[in-house]
Amino acid sequence: MVNTALGPIDAPGSIHTDFLIHPQHAPGEAVIQVTSPSPSVSQGWRADVSEFDESNPNVLTSVSSAGRVLTIVLDLSAQPKILGTGEFKADVDVVQMVSGQPNANGEPNLFAVRSPQCLWTTEVTASSTPPTSTRGIAAPVPSATSSASSIPPSPSDGVTTYLSTKSGQVRCAVSTASVVCERNSVDGFPQAPVSTTGGRNWNLAAIDASGAFEWNEGNIGGPDPDDDLVLEYGQTQQLSGWTIDARSNGTMFTSEATGRGMFVSIENVYGF
Repeated sequence: MVNTALGPIDAPGSIHTDFLIHPQHAPGEAVIQVTSPSPSVSQGWRADVSEFDESNPNVLTSVSSAGRVLTIVLDLSAQPKILGTGEFKADVDVVQMVSGQPNANGEPNLFAVRSPQCLWTTEVTASSTPPTSTRGIAAPVPSATSSASSIPPSPSDGVTTYLSTKSGQVRCAVSTASVVCERNSVDGFPQAPVSTTGGRNWNLAAIDASGAFEWNEGNIGGPDPDDDLVLEYGQTQQLSGWTIDARSNGTMFTSEATGRGMFVSIENVYGF
């Protein structure tokens, strides 16, 4: 920790991690939020299920590490809304921020860093009861770069298809070479760099078929957004060599040629 005029804050270089676990059977966008420690506010690891059960928000049992493996144990035995019936599966987003140097007023600066892709598997147990122990496997992803000029706001090669998420908060342009997604808000993506032309964040996230990911700012243009393709949650679509998987917690774009791509939601954007 470091002390500032506003009190203690986490030291520069501190990494903050949120694991956002969305049970696939659960309606809406409710998540289990597992949060890493924040010494400046005397908070340790926490697993918050208040979006499902306000009477028992913290279900964390233990946290341990061995080498590069982090094991987080949650007690969900009293959470039928979360477990549902049958095999438990979930979509998992990992959101990571790093503390920078505080500004002149002593306020902390947080910057987004690349987030690992998390794939869900269910361990097979020898117990006679249905398995409730699951684990996420994090795969490394390429580093993201920021450039206001290296990727144009709109794909210009070949046929471009424009689509909007069901929530209407993100609009994307899909071509053979790349996918560019625009946040439909002046605030931009929370993870993106701050624009040099104002206090807002950059509003474009772009990926090409090779897996090169970049932030950008601008407008993807195109026809009237009312004519965009809108994907329902749970729908999968193939467009211009990309497989597009629309989920309640975000949209996954995967190049059919390379297997590389991008996940886009308001709170979490990453390339893989």
